[in-house]
Amino acid sequence: MSERMKENNPFELPDLSPPALREVLSYWKKLRRGQAKIPFSDDIKLIHLPGRERDLFLLDVLAKPQRFRFSIVGENIVKAYGEDVPGVFLDELERSPPFGLLHSQASAAAELRAPTFHAGENYVRLLLPAWGDGHVSALLGIVVPQMMPI
Repeated sequence: MSERMKENNPFELPDLSPPALREVLSYWKKLRRGQAKIPFSDDIKLIHLPGRERDLFLLDVLAKPQRFRFSIVGENIVKAYGEDVPGVFLDELERSPPFGLLHSQASAAAELRAPTFHAGENYVRLLLPAWGDGHVSALLGIVVPQMMPI
């Protein structure tokens, strides 16, 4: 990634302290094929992240116009938000935790084709892009409660 891109990325990854975020990032990196910078979306299998399913979500990325739709949402995220959202488009939701700034973060992850990070008031969120159908077609996300500021 160029210095200019890094400079303009408000969702750049810090040193990830929650072990869950490091674990999911490591899984995502292992899925990359050869010299690819991001994995293919059909390689993501949430069953390969046992014990993390409750904190994970998967967004489908529709290219034109760009929209994001929840495909899978873990039960801890559903509890934090207050309703189940699979099949719902992100732009149809109220922007409350743990989905604050999620549309902006998802747009950045898709555009940069790189992991993005967001720290909310009491949670942290990691988004990891995946390729399919000629564009970033999915975003793997994890939300973890965070009591201390980063």
